[in-house]
This record gives sequence, structure tokens and C-alpha cells, in this order.
Amino acid sequence: MNIELKKLPIDLITLAARTSKKRLKMILTETSGFIYCVSALGVTGERNTIYKDLTSFLENIKSFTNTPRAVGFGISTAKQAYEISRHCEGVIVGSALVRRFLDEGSNAGIKFIYEMRKALDK
Repeated sequence: MNIELKKLPIDLITLAARTSKKRLKMILTETSGFIYCVSALGVTGERNTIYKDLTSFLENIKSFTNTPRAVGFGISTAKQAYEISRHCEGVIVGSALVRRFLDEGSNAGIKFIYEMRKALDK
């Protein structure tokens, strides 16, 4: 990590993808705060299903570092968030939340946040 960046009161959040196999150890040594674990190939956005072998990917990351793992890309339902949360320290939901606010209005967005929170509190 850049020496100047280390002096700042911010964390370097790196993205780790399943395709980062050879670079994974290097990526993980540079990160601080949390690791953004990319759950899907391609671009971010809502998905109907989550990658089948996500848990082994997350366990592989855990074998290199104790830095918290937050999973994002494609998480679009409270059920998906709950299932993923059992294998990591954080869940990131972006596109699904933004879509609800933009397409359905603020009440739908707020309701979605409550649904996610309730699922994660199980």
C-alpha cells in the first residue's frame, strides 16, 4: 500500500473476485477495513441466483486474512442476503436498493431496507 495512503484515516477496500486466484494473496495483504468479495462474474446488478460455490471462495479468503469479508454484486433479495450472511461478516446490496428507490419510490426503498435488516437479524 502507498505510504501516503497509510497516513490517512481511511481504509483501502479492495475487491476480490473468484477470478483473482493467482493475485488473491497480494490483494488481501493490501486491504484494510473489509474485503469486498465479488459474488458474481460480470457487472453488478440484481440476480435471481447466487454463485453456487461462493462459500468455498469465502473460506479461501479467510485462510489468508482475518479482515472482515463483505459480499456484494447480485444480491437482490432478503433471502439471498440471509443465506450469504451465514458465511461472511457483511452483505452489500446496491442495485436492488437503488432500483426500488428510483422505480418504486422512497416507501418501497425504505421497506426493502427493513426487509433486509429483518432477514439479517435472524
